[in-house]
Amino acid sequence: MRIFVGGMALLLMVAACGESEPASNAATAAIGEQLAGRVAAPLQRAATGFDPGLDGLSNALRAALDDIALPGGVRRVVPGQRTSASADDAYAEISMSIVVITIDSESTFCMVLALSSTGEIVAEPAPGDPLDGCSDTEMISLSEP
Repeated sequence: MRIFVGGMALLLMVAACGESEPASNAATAAIGEQLAGRVAAPLQRAATGFDPGLDGLSNALRAALDDIALPGGVRRVVPGQRTSASADDAYAEISMSIVVITIDSESTFCMVLALSSTGEIVAEPAPGDPLDGCSDTEMISLSEP
């Protein structure tokens, strides 16, 4: 009997993870697509040397976070504690951790976003502590062309 109960608990845990994972994947994809559109011009300016500095990329991304339409189930998105940006030889990229605050606060999670001036985008849920601003979330480095 104990094995049966343990097996049922494991199935319930897998089912619960399976339901929330697609929702967080869909939310991060929607957030990433919107941010890519908003940050494309600043990335191009940084890649061509016309941006005053890499802080401009970070500021553009933070401003875009305040201005996007939130996907269903998401109450708010805020910049995480980690940001990485680089630009040289006609290429620029930025990576940022983002705290995704859901309507159901128990489902709040971290995501990582990476964008490049070549149009490459990675937006996915990532391990990290949203209560700590996702400070332990790893940044993504995109491959320079």
